[in-house]
Amino acid sequence: MSKSISTMTKSVLVAVLLCFIGICIAFYTTSRECSVQLAKTKNVLMGAYDWANFTTEIGNNAIPTLELASLSVYVSNNQVYNSNTNTASIFDKIFTTTDEFRIANTDVKFSIDSSEIYNSFLIKIVTLIVLIVIAALVTAQLFLIANYQYALFIKNSILSKRYEDLPFEDLSRELSRNDTQNEKEIADAKKKIEHLASAAAMDPMTNLYNRTTFNNAFEGLLNKVASREKSILGIFRASEINYINSERGYQMGDKYIHDLADIIKDSIKRFPGTNAYRISGTDIAILVPKGDEKVVNAINDTMKLQITEFQKTYDLTNVCYSGYTFFGPKEQKADIMSRADLALAKAQTSTGNGFAIQTENTDNYFQGEMHWLKTIKDIIEHRNITLYYQPIKSMNISIKPYVEIYAHFSTEEGEHLSTEIVLAAAQRHELLVKLEEMIIDSIISKYRLINQTDMRFGINLSSNALLSTSFLLWLERTLIRNSDIAEGLVFEIDEALLESSNMAAERLFGIIHRSGASTSISHFGKGLESFRLFRELKPNYIKIDPNICQSFDRDNTAQQFVRMLIEVSHRQGCVIVAEGIETIAQRQKVEALYVDAIQGYMIAKPQELEDKIELNWVTIKNSAEYSA
Repeated sequence: MSKSISTMTKSVLVAVLLCFIGICIAFYTTSRECSVQLAKTKNVLMGAYDWANFTTEIGNNAIPTLELASLSVYVSNNQVYNSNTNTASIFDKIFTTTDEFRIANTDVKFSIDSSEIYNSFLIKIVTLIVLIVIAALVTAQLFLIANYQYALFIKNSILSKRYEDLPFEDLSRELSRNDTQNEKEIADAKKKIEHLASAAAMDPMTNLYNRTTFNNAFEGLLNKVASREKSILGIFRASEINYINSERGYQMGDKYIHDLADIIKDSIKRFPGTNAYRISGTDIAILVPKGDEKVVNAINDTMKLQITEFQKTYDLTNVCYSGYTFFGPKEQKADIMSRADLALAKAQTSTGNGFAIQTENTDNYFQGEMHWLKTIKDIIEHRNITLYYQPIKSMNISIKPYVEIYAHFSTEEGEHLSTEIVLAAAQRHELLVKLEEMIIDSIISKYRLINQTDMRFGINLSSNALLSTSFLLWLERTLIRNSDIAEGLVFEIDEALLESSNMAAERLFGIIHRSGASTSISHFGKGLESFRLFRELKPNYIKIDPNICQSFDRDNTAQQFVRMLIEVSHRQGCVIVAEGIETIAQRQKVEALYVDAIQGYMIAKPQELEDKIELNWVTIKNSAEYSA
């Protein structure tokens, strides 16, 4: 094929070269024709007329008679005749079609009619190019046919393994040697395929089996008709992943999932045939081929000891929840998953790190959701909320102390619930607006009770702040009623939410600014769009995305971005806060960039909000001491 392409290329090049030569010849012959015609016309003109008595009538008669394009006559430098024609063309600019002569005191300028020569020239060029192109195409086609037949012969010789017919001795020897190695190479390829298949079945972060493998194993247990033993499906939910990702960084979030997976693997290893599978970002499932409630209790007893240490390491109130159900062959997969989901929902509204077992089929999946609906309504009605605060260390003495407030929820029995799960459940049941209003009311009440007027409280807003008109009206009225303390409130909202609706973002920020409260954009710095938001919304605070600060060691561009952001913000009177500072190296980097404040577990950990706020900064001499 490559040889055929090479032949075609050569044919085209030869055709182009021949065309160029032909055009040059055509140019030369046409130029000669023009010169000869000019000379003949000049000789006729010089002897045909009495130029001393030249008249307009003579000139008008001379032009068609001698086939002239133009004629001008000057006697003693005075023009006595001009044909008043201007027929100059591109052809006349390329070839010489104009001449002049002098007789006595008469100057004559003339140009010949070159249309016939021009037409002849075009015919020569077109004919020449067409003939050359046709010849080149025919030649190339013949070469292609010959090459194709030659390639077909080689192909047939190789396919039939008649290597001795090949005209290439080296190739014949190489092909013969390859035949002897084929069996070994095929065996090696099979091993590699098996290895890749094994890798494709695994989740790279946790080294657990993935969802595809879970589905296959689940179907296998359901199809074991001969077995009458009950199998166990358990689902573990890493309830704090979103919190850790946003507050401590994605690397710490990955470590949290990885370590939890290790705990689960260690807890099930004593039960033969039991495997763990990562079926989603936060969920890990286990399948126990044969077991009962005693097996479930044994798994959770083993996990309980390790989770206690895990909580200390990560400084968490919860680590995970788990729900279990039992199933036999030929049951409907949807029913089994529904029971496990309901068990998980019950566990999430029970004790911290709790588990539950659901043995009976539910009418539908939504029984679990009804369980959550009642829980959310109880939280709102009884204000089952505990406020925590995380101080933000100011690097500028002119900035008021600023703490970010977090909400933790509990059941009527006082058991802690995962904040992320509660918010997600409230969103599903369209109660997030009411829940968020209750949180803000609680924070404002606490601010009045503490009465530290030199302190500012940071209040996080969800997407409801942009999308819910009723919430915006409620917020505006609430801030007007509390106008005397509005200056001490800072409303924080994630940059990603603001980008989703420009008009809604401007409306929200307008309401907050008019009330005298402050605004803050958290997780700021996704890209150039960030500067547009900054210019249009004019926030009072900007919190730099933790991922930017945590990438300083490997990304100098991130430092340049922050430096530019600080310069622009300071001109606008905006306070810059570096979020998610976890190591001494990160702290030193952001301090060198002259940020206004620093937030993170390296600086201060969240504490329960009581009647007085203490700004106790964490002092760590060595980053190795910081484990969470």
